[in-house]
Amino acid sequence: MKTKYLTRTAVLIALLVAVQYVTKAAGQLVTGSGVNLILAVAAALCSLPWALAVALLSPVFAFLLGIGTPLIQIVPAIAVGNAVYVALLHWLGTRFAFRGGKTAAVGIAALVKF
Repeated sequence: MKTKYLTRTAVLIALLVAVQYVTKAAGQLVTGSGVNLILAVAAALCSLPWALAVALLSPVFAFLLGIGTPLIQIVPAIAVGNAVYVALLHWLGTRFAFRGGKTAAVGIAALVKF
């Protein structure tokens, strides 16, 4: 099981870097939406520790690619916001697995992250 989650995490991190690089010129709204989509997929497909790894590495790669803030001091705050989003989405997704519950989980997690 660890190999499966490690592989999924590696693919999601690679996809995350690619989305950040490709959408860099499109602006923060497009890039952020793509990143949040990948974070939601990580929360759905990986166990919580692996999904948190994707969430915490996301702002580091964004900083290294020159996307978003040029201040390294803000990167931990973004990482915490991503971690809260993924953790809450993962928790709510498992608690509200009924029809339409996953949609509500995405909305609630996005509001809390905001």
